[in-house]
Amino acid sequence: MPEKQWGNGMSSSTTTPAIKTGAVKGRRKLRFGSFDDVIKDVEQIASVSCRTLGNWSVAQNIDHLGKSIQAGFEGPVIKAPWFVRWLIAPVIKRRFLTKGMPAGFSLPKEMAHFMPGNDPATGPAIETLRTWTQRLQSERPKNGHPAFGNLSHEEWIQLHLRHAELHLSFIVPDPS
Repeated sequence: MPEKQWGNGMSSSTTTPAIKTGAVKGRRKLRFGSFDDVIKDVEQIASVSCRTLGNWSVAQNIDHLGKSIQAGFEGPVIKAPWFVRWLIAPVIKRRFLTKGMPAGFSLPKEMAHFMPGNDPATGPAIETLRTWTQRLQSERPKNGHPAFGNLSHEEWIQLHLRHAELHLSFIVPDPS
């Protein structure tokens, strides 16, 4: 599969967010140790009334997580600009894998395949996420990460656990 470059760097966005997610208060504090924890959380939030603090619905967040894992196996090979791969990524990789990802990042337009559908159904989004997390548990993705390049199997797992913490933190169950 041919390689693609991010055309305009990391500042190009497919959408203009209505909510500046980097400044959102009240997010859940999450730390997942396994994909079983992730699936348990998405099943729990799907079973109760929730509000989202970001720009996406519950189903869109779950859909995005599944698509992100899938892209490592089946998506196009995309590379971030050289300065991101060589100067920025080495500095932030360890932090992202161990401490989590900051909110507020907009994907470049070249990565639109990671974006959730406009109105995905929650049940199928959970099943897709379950399918891809099961595959990731047993197999290392073949595509390199756009910014971090080749990752070990464990690094891929940690990256997607941290990614799930970020997105699911914006989903808050309504008080009973």
